[in-house]
Amino acid sequence: MRAVAPPSPDLGELLAWLVGLDAAGDELTMDIGDARPGPALGVGIASLVASRRARGQSTKLSGARAAELDALSPIVDLRAARSQADAQAERLEQQAPDAAQSVVRAVRFVFEELGANVVQQSGAADTGFGSVAPTADGFELALADRGMGFRASLQRHPELSGRIQDDAEAIQVWVAREFGVLCELSDRLGGDLWIASGDALWHRRTAQHGLRVATVRGAPAYRGAFVCLRAPLAPSASAGLPSSSRAART
Repeated sequence: MRAVAPPSPDLGELLAWLVGLDAAGDELTMDIGDARPGPALGVGIASLVASRRARGQSTKLSGARAAELDALSPIVDLRAARSQADAQAERLEQQAPDAAQSVVRAVRFVFEELGANVVQQSGAADTGFGSVAPTADGFELALADRGMGFRASLQRHPELSGRIQDDAEAIQVWVAREFGVLCELSDRLGGDLWIASGDALWHRRTAQHGLRVATVRGAPAYRGAFVCLRAPLAPSASAGLPSSSRAART
């Protein structure tokens, strides 16, 4: 089977495409095209490829940018989470020199927190990938894994076992327990934050009159977890960002 990467930045469409390929046969080639893939597309593909190859399914990448995705490293442990966070923040600073330092520091901190979450909670850190890159109007941060997903991970806690009704509830519980700093960053910057796991896609955004709202809708069943933040890098939006002085997991 040969599949062409979707040009649309819509997260719902990207997830549907990835879910469809996860069920593809043992022979799969993905054409990345000539354009540089954004973080969400890049980590989604990298995680899928790692998962399929671990299952012994032939999966190849083609296109001018294929080598860049093949070179991505999984977040296999906390040291990798920390070193990748440093590297991603440095790259963002180099590629977007006008970005406020407070934004870059906050992005670095959030990336490490999310990477640690993959290592400690997914059960499949070898399929966990992350990336950050500037966009035309800000930046995009994305992490994805092909692990057990939020619902199964929460069920391991005795106080929650049997109490999480569906994937939508699991995401909301997870956000409250684990992703407070990520949500704070998205709110401070006025960005769009998507979180997907199982058959639910959660979206936090700015509505009318600057009100921050979160909605959740059904989505193609994504095995694992997917996080994507798109936000501005404007210095004027940087006041009160999460501080990297908080202790990250070690």
